[in-house]
Amino acid sequence: MADIYFLTSNLVKLSHARHIARNLDVHIRKQDYYGAAYSEPRIDGREELLDQSLKDGIRRMAGVPMNSQKDDESFLFDQMPLGASYYDSLFFIEDTSVIIHALSSSENEFPGTDVKYWMKETSFDQLDALLKQAGNDRRVTVRSDVCLHIPRPEGLKVGVGESFIRFMGESSGSIVDKEYEFEINPIFPWLDNKTFNKWFVPNGSQVPISMLPIDEATTADFRQQSIGNMFEWLLETGLVQKKKARKVRRGKQALFSFARNHLFLVSGYPCSGKTTIGEYLSRNMGFHHIEASDFMRHAYHQRHGYTSSVPLELFACRILEQFPETVVDGVLSEIDRTDLPDVVITGLRSPDEIRIFKEQYSGAGDVRTVFLEADTAIRYERSDKRGREDALRSLSEFEKRDGLQTDMGLGVVEGESQYRVENNGRFEAFYRQFETVFSLRLTPLDLEKAKFITKYEHNLEGRILLFFLIDELVADEREAYSTTEISKGINRVFTENRFQTEKDNVSRYFNFRSHPYYRAFPDNGVVRFALSATGRSLATKLARVV
Repeated sequence: MADIYFLTSNLVKLSHARHIARNLDVHIRKQDYYGAAYSEPRIDGREELLDQSLKDGIRRMAGVPMNSQKDDESFLFDQMPLGASYYDSLFFIEDTSVIIHALSSSENEFPGTDVKYWMKETSFDQLDALLKQAGNDRRVTVRSDVCLHIPRPEGLKVGVGESFIRFMGESSGSIVDKEYEFEINPIFPWLDNKTFNKWFVPNGSQVPISMLPIDEATTADFRQQSIGNMFEWLLETGLVQKKKARKVRRGKQALFSFARNHLFLVSGYPCSGKTTIGEYLSRNMGFHHIEASDFMRHAYHQRHGYTSSVPLELFACRILEQFPETVVDGVLSEIDRTDLPDVVITGLRSPDEIRIFKEQYSGAGDVRTVFLEADTAIRYERSDKRGREDALRSLSEFEKRDGLQTDMGLGVVEGESQYRVENNGRFEAFYRQFETVFSLRLTPLDLEKAKFITKYEHNLEGRILLFFLIDELVADEREAYSTTEISKGINRVFTENRFQTEKDNVSRYFNFRSHPYYRAFPDNGVVRFALSATGRSLATKLARVV
């Protein structure tokens, strides 16, 4: 899989590029350095803007000091260490501009490359008045420019213009004659109600591009053209490949001939005990517990960030309808990455997800589908006792949510499951029933010994996961922490100097990309994190290894 860096601080643009490349074997990722992707000066000329943006992006990719007063190309290349990421990485920048014909001239595009700032300062009524004063010519062109850096042999010094290839896309249409009210598209967040897309009606359409079905919107999508052309060129040159059908295999076999590999797909309605049995199998039998909803949240955060107003449930319903492979892809990647012999996957909601999983998984042990059954009143009582903020306030609301999940396919999953396990009583009886049905053997994690794992070396992710696990063991509760609190907690738990962790490194870990191992809780401008069920299982695995 090819890694391609998209130098951007705009999560929506990043999500858009990933969607365009969804059928390619590429990983589009944000830049790894801290701070802005590049300095974007507020100037009118497109060529000058792209040139300055590129130079600053090059500086940051190559690790050139930012406080230098020089910005000529010779300085840039003289300062770059050979082998720096500038030389051997594919990366690109993208700039969107708008040309309102009635307000532009042959020398000056309006608002041109200044559209991002102009949108913040301009209301629809102000724009409408300007257009009517200019004869009500509402024609507009939206343009996207992409500059792609091509890796060069180590030591070869070339100019900025020689090391980049330019791609352009544009779409023509008109500006709406009235302002529409609509919500952000939950799956395709670039079809939004904030950017110029809310006012742009492509030729042949009657409503803004953000309100069009995705197929129609894609046809008129300026960024689809520029970034799509870039990927077509990369395919032709062999720098990227088309995605192939995947088959995930678990390479590890059971240690003893009398043992067998287990892979359970456990489904059920809310509060039927899915996460409970997953955590029990992880803690007491060495299973890797993968919770599907953690990967649904991960997909949501990749598109919308941590503070979006788009409801997660709405996103989940729409994504399962149009892209049922979304969660399964994440789950299969997790199985492939951890390569553990026994796995329990909880929370797959639709028959399409289970079908796709079975088609793409090939490994030791049979895939066994299990449905947990519990009376509605008992499940509602469990939900009420949890006291979560998102808990439903009445039994009727709880039953309504059950109905929505049935409509999403959970009723079909129930009917097609190979095993059914009842969970209407005490959890101890539930555990014993599960162990008996599937002939499982207890190998519990020694919690006291687990507290000594801080004496061993772990990478940053390992230290973060283990800090949360140890904190839960010591405090006997599950807390959410800011990145500052996490770094302090790691240094409190891992006391040896070689394990001390800087706050900036923890911030980078959480801010550069989302992870399925944590749940995020926005709190007055600060995002706090806690272990997810999948993260807790991975931390338990690390403790077991030690």
